[in-house]
Amino acid sequence: MADTQKNPKMWSLLPPHPDLCQECAVKHDPGMPHNRDSMYYKIKFEAEHGRYPQWSDAIAHCSPEMQAAWKAELEQRGVWSEPKEGMPKVERVARKIAGMPTHSKKVRRGKSIVTVLKGSK
Repeated sequence: MADTQKNPKMWSLLPPHPDLCQECAVKHDPGMPHNRDSMYYKIKFEAEHGRYPQWSDAIAHCSPEMQAAWKAELEQRGVWSEPKEGMPKVERVARKIAGMPTHSKKVRRGKSIVTVLKGSK
């Protein structure tokens, strides 16, 4: 029996065609940014990092000159994006289980998330 039949929520992402970028599944020169809006890139990146990719992630592998050029152009167009400071996916899940807000780093009544979780058992 296949694993997906035992656990219907489990899935696999098939690799892109060999002539496409293996990160974003789009044909581009290796020195150019990944396609941040590629569905493949979004799914793969979110599975690896727990968040969707931003433009800063898509250009991270480029040369400093290429990064500067893309950042300047994207800022001029008003679409530049970087990851927001925030909590990792693991902490959001822990907070949700503990009944704490998942949109803030604030702690409940001055207690850290670890203290709250230990006390909730």
